Amino acid sequence: MTGRAATLWTPVDASWEPWLREWFASTVAAAALSAVLSLCPEIDGSGLVVDIDAGPSELEDVCTGDARHQVWISELAPGGNGCREPSWLENMELCGKKAA
Repeated sequence: MTGRAATLWTPVDASWEPWLREWFASTVAAAALSAVLSLCPEIDGSGLVVDIDAGPSELEDVCTGDARHQVWISELAPGGNGCREPSWLENMELCGKKAA
């Protein structure tokens, strides 16, 4: 425990960057999920999961090689819960944008 306590007064250097990036991504993910649930109250939050690890990607994926900056909000139910798309379309229309 004594060795870990020294972290409290050790200066922050480049070795902290991976930890800081992970905490930043976690904070952004939590804020994004909170925003989705606030904008779309008909969506059951227990049916969504947030992930900051993108996992494997396709070669043509534009984000390949830069997975550090990805936040995923996924539905747990196979086929989704049916609320996501209509909710996004409704919110787009509220913002004055026409859905295609």
